[in-house]
Amino acid sequence: MLNCGFICVIISNGDELMEAKEILSVLEQISNNDTYKKIFINGAWGVGKSYYTQEYISKNNDNFVYVTLFGKPNFESFQNDLSNELLKKMNHLKRKMKDVKKILNKISGSFSYKGFSINTPDLTSKNLILEYRSLLESKPLIIVIDDLERKSGNILIEDIMGMIESLSQFEKVKLVIIGDENNMTDDDRKKWGKFKEKLIEKEYKIVHFSDDAIDNLVTKQVSNYIEDSEIENLINNYIKKHNVKNLRTIIKGINLFKEIINNYIEIKDNKKVNLMILKNCMSVAIECTENLYKPDENNKSKNPFQYSIDDDITSRIAHHYFSPFYISNNESCALYYVLKIFNCDYSKSTISQLNDTVNGYLNIKTNDKQIFYLSETEISKQIHKLYNLMKNNKYEYVSIDQFIEDFYEISKWNDVLQLGLDFNDLSSSFNDILFENYYNPTNELRKNIIDRFNLKTNESKSLGDLINKYNEEANSKYVYDKFSLIRDSFCKQEYDIKLLEWLDFRLIQDDKQKIQGEFIAECRKNNFFIPDVSGEISDEMWGWIHEIWKLFYERMEDKYKQELNSYAEKLKKNKLSLYRINALQEYRPLVKND
Repeated sequence: MLNCGFICVIISNGDELMEAKEILSVLEQISNNDTYKKIFINGAWGVGKSYYTQEYISKNNDNFVYVTLFGKPNFESFQNDLSNELLKKMNHLKRKMKDVKKILNKISGSFSYKGFSINTPDLTSKNLILEYRSLLESKPLIIVIDDLERKSGNILIEDIMGMIESLSQFEKVKLVIIGDENNMTDDDRKKWGKFKEKLIEKEYKIVHFSDDAIDNLVTKQVSNYIEDSEIENLINNYIKKHNVKNLRTIIKGINLFKEIINNYIEIKDNKKVNLMILKNCMSVAIECTENLYKPDENNKSKNPFQYSIDDDITSRIAHHYFSPFYISNNESCALYYVLKIFNCDYSKSTISQLNDTVNGYLNIKTNDKQIFYLSETEISKQIHKLYNLMKNNKYEYVSIDQFIEDFYEISKWNDVLQLGLDFNDLSSSFNDILFENYYNPTNELRKNIIDRFNLKTNESKSLGDLINKYNEEANSKYVYDKFSLIRDSFCKQEYDIKLLEWLDFRLIQDDKQKIQGEFIAECRKNNFFIPDVSGEISDEMWGWIHEIWKLFYERMEDKYKQELNSYAEKLKKNKLSLYRINALQEYRPLVKND
């Protein structure tokens, strides 16, 4: 066997159950003793395999080379990447460029390195191994191959196993494979499992997440943005509190934070703002990725109050990740905008509103103490300030939960301290704020009606009265807006059939007579929402016509069916339209023939 001073590391599953941070000791052992030549470190995505491996390599850089199978379109590309990394390692060892040139002259292939055009080397060739050995002298080289399960479908698992076997034939060539066996394709897992026992000498199974990874990762990434004293509190009482066990989720939150802070926030180097934005980003990344508090549809009837809160993503995050009190903790104020940016659903207006919200956050949150602990004078000052913001339509809306909580706070302290505030003065602004920020006719009615805050309304009659008034107006406006959407969809030839499905549902509710009357009035003004069928039509148009016809056939009184039938007769302008209208009448005859 050739003594070439190579160690190739590939990480995946193992016989020994371990915590993620124990990967450090595994790499230390394989680097410094002659026990195992080929090991496999296996664990679930996000458990910390790559994190701890790269952490070890960063401190033991001279004899480690790290490559990943992820993103490589084919096996040749992966070979090129590995060869390129090996050549970089030689350069890192401060060998003279003429020494590299000598090697390049002996290697065949086709990729570029430092301006030299070279070809894909045969990694198992004796010639290449000997040349590397001459550069590395007695020091071993450890090659780490990551993401076994994320390889391209164009890369055969047989090729990877063949490379492992070939390299293992050389003395001091060690391989450590990183991957998640459970996420391999069925075919690859079957082939890998069949030959793994012969290929791999030791398998380490990473089954426990290491909290140290979160500590190190967050501290390293955000220490320049927030106070050191806040970092430990952020980790322990915010991130770990929600039992996050996937480092990729944490990284996603940090990357979102850096994107927003570096690109969108106008106020720079303000650590209070940075901390607030970071908490919003982390809560959005955690909940949108992990769905830790997403309600179970099966429990909807058991706890409708909790379900209604958690069904909306903004309310869910505000409820579970932030304190609900506006004055004592307004840190969820950027939540709506951060969600928009996270979902890539934002505009210049969104960014402008985000910055306005940040400015409002700095101006309103003048005292970090919870309002409960303030003096009577300070409480009165804070409540009057909030009251005036709402009364004068200058209130910064964050979420429906926060909005109701703020009104509750005004009501509560108005009663406790007998401040004499008149809630009648807030009635108009209460509705204005809700119709501008909360109400959306494209959503279901239940998401426009406030019925989830009965606990607060039971404690505050003033708040309950305002909510009841809003609900009445919202219910009436919702029907009007839905008919407007139906009319617009028809006139613009969009034919959104979901709008008609809503109408079908409303025509079986308690107020069906009222809805039926309003619909017929709209039909008479808009050609019964039946477009011209005498020429070319689309599939969407024909589906829309069928749904209108079905509504009349199943939900309308006979006199209204007769009206549509009479109008349809006028549409029979040619043979084609005659055929189509007759098809509708035969399928669902609105008027029965005696």
